[in-house]
Amino acid sequence: MPAHGRKVGRPARHRPHLRERGRRVWQPRRRGAAGRPATRTARGASVGATCALIAAAVGVFGTRAGQPDGGRAQPSPIAKVPADNPRLGLVYQGLAPARHGSPCVGAYQVIRPDMCTHGPDEPPPGLDVHRDVPPVAATSPTPTLARQNIATVPTDEAVWQDAGAVTAAPGAPAAGTPALLPDAAADTVGPDGVVCDGDGETGRRVEVLYAYQTGTASRYSQYLASFRAWAAGVDTIFDASAAETGGSRHVRYVTTPDCQVAVAEVELPAGALDTFNATIRVLRSLGYQRADRKYLIFADANVYCGIGTFAGDDRAGADNRSDTTSGYGRADAGCWNPAVVAHELAHTLGAVNNSAPNGSQAGHCLDGYDVMCYRAASGARPRCPDQASARLLDCGHDDYFNTHPKPGSYLATHWNVADSGFLIDGFADGEGGPAERPEQAADSPPVGGGGGPGRGG
Repeated sequence: MPAHGRKVGRPARHRPHLRERGRRVWQPRRRGAAGRPATRTARGASVGATCALIAAAVGVFGTRAGQPDGGRAQPSPIAKVPADNPRLGLVYQGLAPARHGSPCVGAYQVIRPDMCTHGPDEPPPGLDVHRDVPPVAATSPTPTLARQNIATVPTDEAVWQDAGAVTAAPGAPAAGTPALLPDAAADTVGPDGVVCDGDGETGRRVEVLYAYQTGTASRYSQYLASFRAWAAGVDTIFDASAAETGGSRHVRYVTTPDCQVAVAEVELPAGALDTFNATIRVLRSLGYQRADRKYLIFADANVYCGIGTFAGDDRAGADNRSDTTSGYGRADAGCWNPAVVAHELAHTLGAVNNSAPNGSQAGHCLDGYDVMCYRAASGARPRCPDQASARLLDCGHDDYFNTHPKPGSYLATHWNVADSGFLIDGFADGEGGPAERPEQAADSPPVGGGGGPGRGG
C-alpha cells in the first residue's frame, strides 16, 4: 500500500476534493464536496490514564419507536428545544426534535430521521469548553502511513431501505448470531497498549479523526501522540470494565501496519464545526459514512464538550442499528479526555437504552458513579457510591455492558454493548467468566472523578 508524508498547502478554489499527503482536505466546489478515501497517520504513545467525569446531558431519549419494553410508556417528541448555553457547550443549533413514528422520537435527529442524538453534554468537573486541554504526550513528527480504499464499502444508505427500517448491513452475520467478532489469533498489542486485530482496516472499526477548519492552523503534529494516548485510555476503560464481569473487551480501532492507532487529519470548510449537524454532513460528503465505522472526532473547536449519535435500539442481535450503521462521537478541544471520548463512543455503540433498568430516559443511567450515569437527573439512585466506579462502564453491569450476563437477565435479552462487533473479545479462546472487581483496576489511576453520586454527560 502506498505511503503518505507530511501534508501540503491548501489548493486553489473551485478545484475538486483532493487526497493529499497524510490528510483529508475539503475543497470548495460548485456542487458540494466529493467523497474520497481517508488517509491515516500514526505513531506510538503511552496510555493516558487520568480522566474526568462526564456531566449531564439535556434532552429526553426514548426507545426505538414501536418497541415498548417492560410496560414503559413510549416517549413523546421534545416540545421545546432548550436555549443554547455556549459557556457550557450546550449548543442545540441544527438539532431537530424527532417526530412521532421516528426511530429518534423523544430525542433529536441529525442529518436524517434515523440518525439520533440525546444532545450535547456539559463539561465534567475540571474541564472548560473554552480552555483547551494541553498535550499529554510529546509532539511527534508526522509519520508515513498506509492508505485505505473505501470505494467498495457499503454506506448507511445501502443498509437502510427507508427511514426507520431496521436491517443488517450487507455482509453482516445473520440475525441471532453473536455480533462480536473475536479473532484472538490475529491480535497483537502495540507499544501504546492498544490491541491490533487483523490488517487494521477490515471489518467493523472505530476510526479516529482530527478535524480542523479552513483558515485555522492545524495542530495535528502537536497533538498526534496525545490523540493516541487518549484513544488508549478509552481502550483501558472498556477492558477494565469487561474484567469486572470476567471478560476482556478492547476497542477495535483502525490501526497502522506497525500497530498504532490511526488518526486521520481532516480539513473542513469554515463553519463545519459550528454545529454537530454541519460536522456530520461535511464528513459524510468526504466519504466518512461507512456502515462499518464509528468515527471518534477530536474537533479543534470550542463549541461543545462532547456530543454523539445514538441509535436507541434495544433489540438483541446482530441486526441492531448500533452495530450496523455509522456513528459519530465528537469531543472538542476543551474536553479532549479519555472519559469524555469513552462516553461518546459508548453512545455510538448503543448505551444507554431507554428500557434499561436504571436508564435515565436520556441516554444515560441513574444508579451511581459510572462513565454513562446522569449526575443531574432527579431521582438518581447511588447504588455505586464509590468514586472508583466512575472510571468504569455500567455500575452493576445490568444496563448496557456485561460480558457474561445471566440467562434471562435484561442484558441477555436486550442489546448489550459488550457484544458489539466494534469491540475485540480478548478471551476468544473461552477463558474468563464472572468475577469480582479485579485488583489491577482498583490499583490503577482513576479515569474519572466526580462531585457526587451519579455520573453524567
